[in-house]
Amino acid sequence: MGRSGKTKGRGRMTAALRRARSSAAEVARALGDDLSLRPMDTVS
Repeated sequence: MGRSGKTKGRGRMTAALRRARSSAAEVARALGDDLSLRPMDTVS
C-alpha cells in the first residue's frame, strides 16, 4: 500500500509539472507575441 501511494504521489507531481510546463510555454508565447508586437506599434 505504501509503495502504491508513493507511485500515485509521483504521478500527480509529474502531471502537475507537465501542466506547469505547458502553461508556462503558453504564457511565454503570449508574452513573446506582445513583446514582438509592441515594438512594431511604437515604431510605426
